[in-house]
Amino acid sequence: MTQEQHLRIIVTSEDGMFVAQCLEFDICTQAPDFDTLRERMDFLIVVELEDGQHLDSAPERFHKMWDDAKSVGGDHEYRLAA
Repeated sequence: MTQEQHLRIIVTSEDGMFVAQCLEFDICTQAPDFDTLRERMDFLIVVELEDGQHLDSAPERFHKMWDDAKSVGGDHEYRLAA
């Protein structure tokens, strides 16, 4: 990525694993703890977007999850690790 871009990430917990889904791009990963999840998502975002390739947006159900969470005050910022 050559310019700063704000990404929305939905994080859920399923069967003892954390799952992260990016909304702007259909990029998803899972991990047993939040720190590992963040590292994996950071890596995937950089790798998937470094060639400027086009990725579709996440499925609509994730956008609805975001809107539902935001309506109850669940909006948090996500930044790539420096």
